Amino acid sequence: MKDQPDDQARNAAPSDSRFSLPAAFPDHRGNGTAGQWKTTISVAAIAALTGALCYWLKGPDTVIDILRHEALILVDILLRIVGGMVLAGSLILLLPLDRLKAWLSGQAMGARLALATGFGALTPDISVVFYTLAATLAIAGIDKATIVAYVSACLLLSVFRVMIWEAPLLGFDFAGLRLLVCLPLPIVAGLLVSWLFPAGRRQPTSGAP
Repeated sequence: MKDQPDDQARNAAPSDSRFSLPAAFPDHRGNGTAGQWKTTISVAAIAALTGALCYWLKGPDTVIDILRHEALILVDILLRIVGGMVLAGSLILLLPLDRLKAWLSGQAMGARLALATGFGALTPDISVVFYTLAATLAIAGIDKATIVAYVSACLLLSVFRVMIWEAPLLGFDFAGLRLLVCLPLPIVAGLLVSWLFPAGRRQPTSGAP
């Protein structure tokens, strides 16, 4: 009989929050299945129609070449997706997500957006990397505004993209001007999200100053 309360406590213990989607990012898996099937069928019908049109206008050899090319693209995309899933799972296990959430929740909105912007600008310009990091932040329960600022900074302010592509091809004057103009945009985007979706804002933790 003495062990009964302990068993009840263990059964009532909440699961690890790192492995469940936060309230700001609700889990839609299993919902809207009919709509997803409609979209899939519509895309398949359009693809079949355009394929038949291409077969009629260009002949079977062109269709085979297109299918071969698209198959290679599909394999490349699948490899990227698998790599992103492995990276995301590793980050979820390795990063102290609870501490990260507690620390960011204790910061002011402007500080969170500024940190997200700086981190996004320094993230490697590889889609599978920064989108995986963004998904990891979402799983950690970080607010939408911060994640929007981070992704926006990755797309607009990537130092790697500027140094490797933009500055050498378009010149440092153009690259510097574009960076200067785009610098506040991730923060503006985060503030706009915070204003449009106030329910997604995270309140500071009770232990935060």
